[in-house]
Order: sequence, then structure tokens, then C-alpha cells
Amino acid sequence: MNSFIIWAALFGGLLFVILNSLEIYDGFVVIGQIFFDFEENSSNINYLIFEDTSSGVRIKYPSNWNVLEQLGNISGNNILVDFYHTGINGTLGYAENTNIVVSSPHNIEPDSLDKFTNSTVLTLARNLNNFTLQEAVSTIVSGLPAYKITYTIAGNQSEVKQTQAWTVKDNKWIVVSYSAEPSAYFNPRTAQNIIDSLLIR
Repeated sequence: MNSFIIWAALFGGLLFVILNSLEIYDGFVVIGQIFFDFEENSSNINYLIFEDTSSGVRIKYPSNWNVLEQLGNISGNNILVDFYHTGINGTLGYAENTNIVVSSPHNIEPDSLDKFTNSTVLTLARNLNNFTLQEAVSTIVSGLPAYKITYTIAGNQSEVKQTQAWTVKDNKWIVVSYSAEPSAYFNPRTAQNIIDSLLIR
């Protein structure tokens, strides 16, 4: 089960490599509503809704981000969607992305969330280059007990900063990952807004 979170983290990093080395085409269709973020000291940020009825996942993402859906299955983990922002004025100088991964491993024990989280952090530390854990806290996601970690790793050309939150519902693990490369473009408010908007039905 630890490989689930590792694959989600590695997939987020892989998307950065792809986004920073390929030209992105704007041809995606998004159906949703616009939301506004009126937090203090921030400009208005428009959000759209992504909803996948088969997984029961509904989440908001910034309206100036692109969307890739149904990216496939890695080791039994369904990469449901990836939202990405390629940079200021469309440049590929930095990238932010969020992806949602859904997995249905055998023998899920929701009461072992802390044990699973500790094991995952140790596995990430062993397998990711220059892994530095910055935060690991229990939280609530979609009204469910969850865990959130924030860490940095060495990226392709610069440091990557990532926040991941995960929970379990109806024998499914749901992981939301927000990443930014270089890490100076990491926006904790955006990360938290996306995580807080997740609704699992």
C-alpha cells in the first residue's frame, strides 16, 4: 500500500518533467462553474469544478489551469485527473500541478491512517532525492479523517515542493497532490483551497 503514495508523488514529479519539456496544447473541454476566492490580501482567483461521477470525486481548481483526465493506471492506482499551470504568460519557466489518484487496495484499515502515513513518509525519504519533510499533520478532508504532508525533493532542474493529502472512503484511498517547481512558486493558499474543496461522495 505504501507504493500507492510513492507512485502518486512520482507521477506528480513526472508531469513536471513533461510539462517543462513539451509544448502544451489548449484543447481541453471543461464543464463547471466559476468560484471566487475572496481571502484577505489576494486577488480574485476564479475556480472551476471538476467532477467524476464514477469515482464520486468533486474538486475545484484554478480556472487558468489546464486539465488532463483519465491518465491511466499505475500499479493499480487510477490517476483520475491532473490540473496544471505552465507559468506566467504561458511560459514554461515554472509549473504548478495538482493530481487526484484513487486506489482500491485490499485490506484497507482506516484506523491505521497514522501507521500508514508514518510508513509512507519513511518510504518517500528512502526513495526520493533530497527528501525534506516540512509538515505532517492529521486533518479532515471531505469530512473524513485524513493526513497531509508537505515536503521538498530535488527536481529536474530545481527543487520541487509538494503537499499531499489522503483519506479513505468506501474501501478507496483518495490522494490529492499539489506541486510547484521551482519551490519558490509553491502557493500554500492554492494548495489548501484545492484540498479543502475536495468532496468525496
